[in-house]
Formats: sequence, C-alpha cells, structure tokens
Amino acid sequence: MRYILSAVLIFTFGAFQSASGSPTCFYAVDTPADTADVRTGRDLHVSAFTEAEYAGCITESFTYTDRNLRMQIDIPKERTGKTPFIIYATGGSWTGGSVEAFVNQSKYLATRGIAGVRVVYTFVKDGGVFGLGVEEMRAAYEFAVSKAEELNLDIENFGYAGGSAGTTIAAYAAMTIPGCKLYMGCNGLYSLLNLANNEFPVRNSESMKYIPYDIDRLTAFSPILNIPAKNSPAVILFHGTNDVTISHEQSVQFAEAVEKAGGRSELHLYQGYGHGFFNRGRTDAYDDVTMRMYEFARSVFGI
Repeated sequence: MRYILSAVLIFTFGAFQSASGSPTCFYAVDTPADTADVRTGRDLHVSAFTEAEYAGCITESFTYTDRNLRMQIDIPKERTGKTPFIIYATGGSWTGGSVEAFVNQSKYLATRGIAGVRVVYTFVKDGGVFGLGVEEMRAAYEFAVSKAEELNLDIENFGYAGGSAGTTIAAYAAMTIPGCKLYMGCNGLYSLLNLANNEFPVRNSESMKYIPYDIDRLTAFSPILNIPAKNSPAVILFHGTNDVTISHEQSVQFAEAVEKAGGRSELHLYQGYGHGFFNRGRTDAYDDVTMRMYEFARSVFGI
C-alpha cells in the first residue's frame, strides 16, 4: 500500500488498476485549518451551502414493517428517467435515532438525481437486536422496491449508507443483498470481534443488548467478514482520526478488506476530527463529506 500525504483528501483502494492489473492504493490524510477547534466536534460551523442546494426534491413519509417504523423518501423534482436510491440508516448507539439523520446529505443528493430513503429501525428499548435490524434493512429495500413504479425508483441501482451505529447494519445489508451497488459509511463499526472496552458498544451497557454474545454470530454479523467475492458494492468511508467512540482503524481495515476482495473502496480520514464530524453544523467538514458522497455515488450509478 502506498501512502501519500496531501492537502486534498483522498484515500482510494482498488479504484485504479496498474499496468499489471493489480489494484493501486492511495492514502492521504487531510489536516484542517483549525485543528484545535474541530477536535472537540462541539463548535458550530456554518455551511457554505445555501438552502437552494437542498430544494430540488420532495419528501414523502411512510411506515414500513408490521412495527410501523418511520421512513422518509427524498425524491428528485426533476426526473428524466428512473432514479437510483440510497437507504440511510441512523446512528444513535442502537438505543435511539431519527429519520432526520442524513436529512441534509439525502436532500443534497436527491436534488442532484439520487433519491434518499431515510429510515429508523427497532431500538433496544423496543426489543431491537442485531438480527432484527438486519431484517429491517432488507425490509426497507423491499418497501422501496414496492414503491418503485409510483416513485420512479431504479431498483437496479441502489445502495446503503450509515453513520456510527447505523453503519454496521447498513454495511451488512449492502454486503449481503444481491445487486447492491454502493455503501457509504461515516465513523463506522465493521467488525464486532475484539471490541475495545473503552469504545462503542462495549462502554454502553444498553447498546450491548443489541448484539449477540455468541462468537459465531458476532463473526457472522461482522460486515468485514461478509464482503462478496464477486460484484461487491463500491465503498466510500469517512472517519475522524480523533474518534474515541469508534476507532478510525475500523474504517481502515474495512477499506483494506474490500480492496483485498477485488472491490472498489475509498477512505477519507480527517486528521483531528472526532465522532459525528460529518453532520451539518457540527464541524467544518460537512460540506466536504457531502460533496464527496455525491461525487462517489454519481460515479457508481453512472449519472
């Protein structure tokens, strides 16, 4: 693996081919202009995007599964053909969350022609466990397929995205549902093995109720161990190097595993940034992450 430090943030696995046909890997870490400020992740930052950046879509609300879980779908206003779509899974330690998670990223992409399906899943307090979450991620896709004609969705071009706790079930769904083209993850957890005591989910007793204690099931549910040998989804990952909730090594190892399996992956590490840095108003990285999500998704879906 080749390491390249650059002011421009790029970390790509398997996106390019050398003359020999083997993947060429690139790695770079972005250093923010005001590292002391963004390390805490607590100071608000004003996005350069105007509201017009999000205005080119309409949002429809639904419920899915017999648990009546909430779903909102952001649909491009201007559609000349069928629309690719991404299913967004909220974070929240598996103990809470909202369809408002990823609302800004989803509407930004929807305004540019990629529909967003924002969902919640069953949380711990309501009896949620990992196996059920996996089923709900699949059910969200099946619901979108059932609405494809009505909403003009392209069922041949879809992907998943997640933040924090939502990355694990979203990535598992992306790796195991045939035909999935894309996975996008922020501050992700991709292996449920050898979890650190001072990190998520071990440090949160409620979160630990979500995952099985059986080593075989922890292995079976780890996205990093479920990467398809052929036709794996293209993967783009974002992680802060100062994340003390989920180590950025989770994203590094997942990107490497995708590349090793012959897939396309791109990893963006943000020097000095903490957990949740990708959210609007949280740090100055939001615009960069959102634009990179769009450009990567557009390249995958060919729009």
